Amino acid sequence: MVNRGRPSKDCAPCRKRKLRCDLHRPQCGQCQRAHLSCFGYRNPQDLIFHDQTPSIRAKAQRSIPKPPRPSWTIIARHDFLTHYVSGLSRSYDMLGPLYKATRQGSHLDVSVDAASLAFMAVRHSNASNLLHLAAERYVTALQLVNKALTTPHQAVGDDTLLAVLLLDLYEKLVCRDAHSATSWLRHMKGAIALIELRGEKNLSTDIGRRLAQRLYTCLVISCGVAGVRVPPELDYLKQSLDSYEQDPKWGVTTLNVHAINLVTDINEMDPGEIVVQATRLDDQFRQLQASLPPKWHPKRILRHESALTDQFIHGDGYDVYDNLFYTQVWNVIRIMRIHLHILTQQHSPSLEAQTQCTQFIETSINEICASATQFLTPDTTSKGFSLPQSLQCYTLLPPLYLAASVSRTPSTRTWVLSTLQYMAQGGLEMAHRTAQLLQTPTTFWDLYAQLGSYAFAA
Repeated sequence: MVNRGRPSKDCAPCRKRKLRCDLHRPQCGQCQRAHLSCFGYRNPQDLIFHDQTPSIRAKAQRSIPKPPRPSWTIIARHDFLTHYVSGLSRSYDMLGPLYKATRQGSHLDVSVDAASLAFMAVRHSNASNLLHLAAERYVTALQLVNKALTTPHQAVGDDTLLAVLLLDLYEKLVCRDAHSATSWLRHMKGAIALIELRGEKNLSTDIGRRLAQRLYTCLVISCGVAGVRVPPELDYLKQSLDSYEQDPKWGVTTLNVHAINLVTDINEMDPGEIVVQATRLDDQFRQLQASLPPKWHPKRILRHESALTDQFIHGDGYDVYDNLFYTQVWNVIRIMRIHLHILTQQHSPSLEAQTQCTQFIETSINEICASATQFLTPDTTSKGFSLPQSLQCYTLLPPLYLAASVSRTPSTRTWVLSTLQYMAQGGLEMAHRTAQLLQTPTTFWDLYAQLGSYAFAA
């Protein structure tokens, strides 16, 4: 208990005026002579204890040490699981139950750390320490996966195939150039052998089917970046999955296989055959687009109906989709159809066909620009984009790049560059990189690899 001195018996006016009180009752003489109201005297028993709870509480709180900052590994793992399992992407939603059951230090556990740290590093500047830590985890995970593959029951396990997919994700995040696709394909061919070894296990459970579907998608993208045909060994897997996969995105993925193979075979085809196949494939994309459920279709917001400033709107309005996933599927269809119309435009002798292709390409470009606006929330650049907004905008970079690079309308290119600058100001550094790549001839797939875009797909 703190010694606060002997409490005074004087009345309140005397204590305030610092006078000696004569303690007369009912009022003291000092107050009587000064014509003041004397409030009487305090009970000494009430002054024995003094409540110091607020000051003691404040002192105690100051003495409590601050909780330690979580390690980069923990932070990265949290962001990774939030995005890929329960957040915007969910492309690795099968990771949830498998990761929950795995033990610390297992091949799956370390593979998650490697991919998580790479995922965080690609979104931050001066992240060499994160990349170094991710590389260490990658090497360890690779050793553990190779060890697991020597054990028959582990080799066919869901956790082993998922670990292989996560290491592929790490490589696509860290090795972001088209030349790395050869390495991607080498690892993916190993994964194909693993799929064949698993046999019916690929289709016997929901998790097994999700893993097989993810592997198929990974390999298709790797082939697109590398500029090679999709291996025929995948045909059986695709046919097996077709009876389970009803998602329109799966339909887009399987059509992408034909588009990638068409581009790969161009040098061995005559112009007429190229036009016929490109037109036929575009019609399949058109039919798929027309079959999308009503809830997948966007709502049109006209410029005069919007509260957004003009800088965020291209043309007479913009489109609002229910979620990022729908936006991405629509834009993938637009991207592939634009490429197919470019092929037709380049190889068709018909001026009318070329003109129609030009008109379609510009319409699709306007639709791509209209799909971006809803994710460009204004008044956020002062404090930077939130993580969800950064990831949303990240997925827009490839379609916006294509729009600016092939459009024949100067105002479209100007709008895209302005939008990329706005994203960069919000903290999305890859938007600045995309703007730089627009100044030099770069193929779409090369840009896709350099941005690590595969890793941010929904």
